[in-house]
Amino acid sequence: MQQHKHLRRWQPAPVLALAALVARAPDLQALDVHWNLFAGPSALVLLQAVEVKRGKFYRLDLSWNLLGKDDKFGPKDQYLSPKAVLGTLGMTLCQTTMLFHLDLGYNRI
Repeated sequence: MQQHKHLRRWQPAPVLALAALVARAPDLQALDVHWNLFAGPSALVLLQAVEVKRGKFYRLDLSWNLLGKDDKFGPKDQYLSPKAVLGTLGMTLCQTTMLFHLDLGYNRI
């Protein structure tokens, strides 16, 4: 997994742009962001954007990311415990009332 280490680094511009789109798109009901290696800060920002939608998603695919990965080998200033990410995911799912399909497979949870 060492060869993909650069992909897990916190890259704020693309993730913040995606999060803004998710939070502000009034009719967005399905989100598929599988296989993006979201972990730590990037996963947290994306999940907070999903949480803003207040349960309007009926399909959410977060599979093949690293939501539960404890990436202690990354830069120390970018470290975020998986408990923070998974806690936000839990709070988001508690507010969801329309969710029909949820895929969290292969996230090291």
